[in-house]
Amino acid sequence: MKLDENLDEFVIKVFVNRLCSSSRVYSCCTCFNACIIDYSFDGTDAGKYTNDQIKGIKDNQILPIAYLSIGEAEDYRFYWNNAWYNDPPAWLGDENPNWEGNYSVQFWHEDWQAIIFEYIDKIIEQGFEAIMLDKVDIYYDWFETYGLLSEEESATRMIHFVDVISTYIKETKGMDHFQILSQNTLGIFDYDTENRLKQAIWGVVIEELFYYSDGSQTNEQERQYRLERLEQLQNLEKIVLVTDYVYPLQDIPAEFIQRARDCGFIPYAADSSYQLDELIIIEGMQPSN
Repeated sequence: MKLDENLDEFVIKVFVNRLCSSSRVYSCCTCFNACIIDYSFDGTDAGKYTNDQIKGIKDNQILPIAYLSIGEAEDYRFYWNNAWYNDPPAWLGDENPNWEGNYSVQFWHEDWQAIIFEYIDKIIEQGFEAIMLDKVDIYYDWFETYGLLSEEESATRMIHFVDVISTYIKETKGMDHFQILSQNTLGIFDYDTENRLKQAIWGVVIEELFYYSDGSQTNEQERQYRLERLEQLQNLEKIVLVTDYVYPLQDIPAEFIQRARDCGFIPYAADSSYQLDELIIIEGMQPSN
């Protein structure tokens, strides 16, 4: 089966989350049948993967999924203007204290959305077959941190944005088979009363569902909330990919992988340093035999 012909029938069995990769990415992920990677091996436009490199991934029956942040601007991307440090556009917010060089954005602003559409054009031209949308959860910051919008209004605007992205890809670009994943945000589905977000996405990517990077278990109440939401999505035939940062902690990777599989999720045990620049192979477990 060619990946660009009938992706609806493609089944992700094992995936690798490798946002920070290398120029040899197409020869590094052959043990997995899906990989989440940046569109560029160093994040810059000059370092973006060539069509042949992405084709090399697909020729090995590996689904290439491009990372795309739609809720934060990153100061190493092609669209960044250094003048913004001192004279930012009206839609640019504060720097993320946990990620230097990442700035929240008013995602509903037409100038930012135009940037995202340009970004998507690059990803499609490279030959990617899917995208993972990160920072969908930024909608909550514009309610909780900035107080600019109500939670419902901000969530509704983000749902609309993802819906517009889906329409742009599938109708404007004519990529009917192209798939969209969203990362982490589950509370937003409480506001998806018209099912626009659910219809727009193929599934979700979740981080730190069962374990934190020190091996301790996640908060039970929060974990149960997330599991209930994930089960609802599974009932709608949405896929669930889970990354917990637990390698090489003793025994925890095996426990995580088994718990995720027992729930019908597709797990990836990533490095506990939170760095996604190494391919983690765990004999007999990741990828599965």
